[in-house]
Amino acid sequence: MGKITFLNPNDPEQPAAGVYGWFVGPKERAVYVGRSGGRINPLAAPSTLHRGIQEARRSTLSSDTSRRLLDTDFIVGSALLYFKHKGYDCSWKHLSGDPLTESDLRREHNPLLQRSSTRISRVFRLAKPDDGRWERGDASLAEQLLMVVFENELGNAIQPINPPDAAR
Repeated sequence: MGKITFLNPNDPEQPAAGVYGWFVGPKERAVYVGRSGGRINPLAAPSTLHRGIQEARRSTLSSDTSRRLLDTDFIVGSALLYFKHKGYDCSWKHLSGDPLTESDLRREHNPLLQRSSTRISRVFRLAKPDDGRWERGDASLAEQLLMVVFENELGNAIQPINPPDAAR
């Protein structure tokens, strides 16, 4: 099983606003590019590292007001689990100190979960099958459903660790 690594958690010193990214595999294919500090939050200093930890922990299952769609934290964290189970290492990096560069960095890195904008592509933002609300007890169901979507959408996105031709 792969592992998760935070490559530059103290450069810059945290908490720090800016843009960060999640990457997978030896060629560091981007999985997700996000930002911290784009919104005003008087209770806490913006921190790209904090956002990365929240995503790795899958800290929020659903945060939209209707709780009908999965949250970014859960989707990104589940994608990391998917790649880890496939044997790939995943890494987090602070990319920029300017939250306003998120869109440019998303275009540059072309992350797997964000096909056309800084928002996670709709195919990954699953609604609960019975049109109900996602509740804490639904995490295993949400994970199962996402793993199927990841296999269908991302299964060939990364080169195999041990390609079949390598043995020849």
